[in-house]
Amino acid sequence: MKKWLCILLCCCLLLPVLAACDKNGNDDGDPVDGPGDGDPPKAPTVYALDFADGKTDFLMLNTGTPGTDKDSKMEIGTVDGANALKLTAPNGGSLRLGINVDGLLGERAKDVKTIVFDIYAEYPDGNFSVVSGMIAAMSGELSSFADTSWQVYLESRNPNTATLTFGADEAFGAGANLIEFSCTKNGPADRDETPAVIVIKSIMFYDGSDTAVSVNTSAGWAAPDGYGDSIFLGGWLLPYPPDMGRAGDWQTWHTPGVDNIDDDHMPWEVLAASFGIEIEMDEPESFGLVIFGAFNGWSSDHWGSNFADKWADGKLTIMWEDYGFDPTLVTEESSQVKISMANWDAEIHIEQAYLLYDADAVS
Repeated sequence: MKKWLCILLCCCLLLPVLAACDKNGNDDGDPVDGPGDGDPPKAPTVYALDFADGKTDFLMLNTGTPGTDKDSKMEIGTVDGANALKLTAPNGGSLRLGINVDGLLGERAKDVKTIVFDIYAEYPDGNFSVVSGMIAAMSGELSSFADTSWQVYLESRNPNTATLTFGADEAFGAGANLIEFSCTKNGPADRDETPAVIVIKSIMFYDGSDTAVSVNTSAGWAAPDGYGDSIFLGGWLLPYPPDMGRAGDWQTWHTPGVDNIDDDHMPWEVLAASFGIEIEMDEPESFGLVIFGAFNGWSSDHWGSNFADKWADGKLTIMWEDYGFDPTLVTEESSQVKISMANWDAEIHIEQAYLLYDADAVS
């Protein structure tokens, strides 16, 4: 009996070995995966957009908005031993950075309810000064539906965090979705000193249950048509900016025309390619703008009674699309065209005035 039990036990032990031999040596069997032949290990899920991998294809600097620094640049640098995104406006203008939400978050974009930025400022000249700006969530055709301000206001609060929380009925929706991060006040630049370098150390996205949403940093750029186009290639500096210190003061600029006033002229080609006017000035309580002349044989008067609400960060910016003026009607054959601005405040000072135009449209 013991002899038969021993034989049976040996047979049981041999069966797996024989089966393995059959799979390895018999052409009719299935091959066995060797070392390294299986599925590759799954990439770890990334929740913090901290630029650790150095990828920035999902970002784009917007230099098309009036007032932005056309020489703005971004780069990956090191802060406290870790990667971070560094933004610089060497000429002291504002910074605007677009972030492709659709690419980063995919279908989860619609679930986002909170976005947290960790922001730091570097001061090349060693002098601390306040920097600040806005963070806006945009959906569709450059339409902002939620925003918040950010600032580094104390040296002891550098870095600082900024949190954008959506309202109950606010969410990323159909069409292109993006975030625009802007720096509109840079203290050193305001004093004609070296502008601070704005650093984004990390960005986190959370859904309605405060759960972090993962990001895909391999995404590329995507945004509504026209976002970031470099149409603001500069402005035509209008001559003799006035000191309109008295209520009722006026300033008028002319295209060359019948009265041959050249001291305050503006080229008709620049006016025809313009899309607005930007005036560096004190904050006005009330401000008027008039454009009048004859275009293609018909008279046109454009009167704006009060544009004071267009003032921000030291500049009054009036876009023609909001004003009703069509600059394409201005031609070399037009009669003289005049732009006049009026001050009804008790006191106001204007530093400079520019026509904003598309330089590519001027031959």
